[in-house]
Amino acid sequence: MEPDRAAMLTIPPVAPPNWWPVRARLGRDHYIRVDTDYSAHLRAIGRVITIHSDTEEITATCGDDLMARHVSCWARHQ
Repeated sequence: MEPDRAAMLTIPPVAPPNWWPVRARLGRDHYIRVDTDYSAHLRAIGRVITIHSDTEEITATCGDDLMARHVSCWARHQ
């Protein structure tokens, strides 16, 4: 196994795409659900927001207004 491992090349650094660019209406509980729950500003309740997610952060906007920005969490319910 060691000769195989020594022959392997490193994975080139490639930026991931913005996953899940989603438009949705924010519900009364004001949570965005992308693998786990993230809160958004209360004034966005009932309005259509655009959610962008990548490996680093989750953002939600309503028009030009930022409604949420969170560091991505890979563990559930954190």
